[in-house]
Amino acid sequence: MDIVLTQWQQLIRYCNKHKAIKRSELLRTLPCTSSIDCYRNYLTQAGYLRIVSRGVYAQLKHIPTTLTLRKCRQIAYKKI
Repeated sequence: MDIVLTQWQQLIRYCNKHKAIKRSELLRTLPCTSSIDCYRNYLTQAGYLRIVSRGVYAQLKHIPTTLTLRKCRQIAYKKI
């Protein structure tokens, strides 16, 4: 039985495997939708990623695989 990961889970897995994240490679690797940019922005606002330059991000800390999108939004926008 294959486990199907959501785009959010795929993004977390991708970020945890790569310390430097290029947007172009991210979009080439994961299913390309506008949601990926929104999710990446939440991770940046929550302090998991940092913008290095245009389209390049560095992972600041490990992203828990149990982190939900809702929890990430709460952290990003200081609602906890």
